[in-house]
Amino acid sequence: MLPSRALTAALCLLPLAACTPVDNSGGDPPAGDSMEFALVGSPAGFCEAMDEAALIGVQADIEDWVEGCDFADDMRADLETAHGALEAEQALVIVSAQLGGCLGDFEVVGVYEDGDQLNVWMLKEDTAYGKTNVACNDDLGEGHALIVVEDAADALSVSLTVGIWNPQLPGGPASIVGEDQ
Repeated sequence: MLPSRALTAALCLLPLAACTPVDNSGGDPPAGDSMEFALVGSPAGFCEAMDEAALIGVQADIEDWVEGCDFADDMRADLETAHGALEAEQALVIVSAQLGGCLGDFEVVGVYEDGDQLNVWMLKEDTAYGKTNVACNDDLGEGHALIVVEDAADALSVSLTVGIWNPQLPGGPASIVGEDQ
């Protein structure tokens, strides 16, 4: 028994970095003031843009986004409908998320205004995050979210911050898993 206790003691004396738990919080939100937003759609499609965001201000923005998308007509219709329903002080943003493999679902958890730029914060589930020797065989996919941002009609650009977290590990982001984790 003594050798296993010695081994246990030796393992505990490894550098602190080796024993530090993984940060499963999804990271810090992007810069800026928090903005009110609403998810207004999840158009289907597989596009060249993965983990990207775009402001949809005019018809040309819609055409730029759907260029190269499978099911482009359906996505174009969803974008045109959402754009047509905007009020004067609102902005429309589309976000794409690469999914598949170990990447599960995604959620837009915040939009922040920093000058004339909107910074969108998206969290994605990754069951391999914080683990080793994990194989994930799910087909690659893509998800989209249409977001209406209040009081953001003057925004000129948009950026996307992607945070990763593992729903199988403790310490997940409170905005998704609740305050009890």
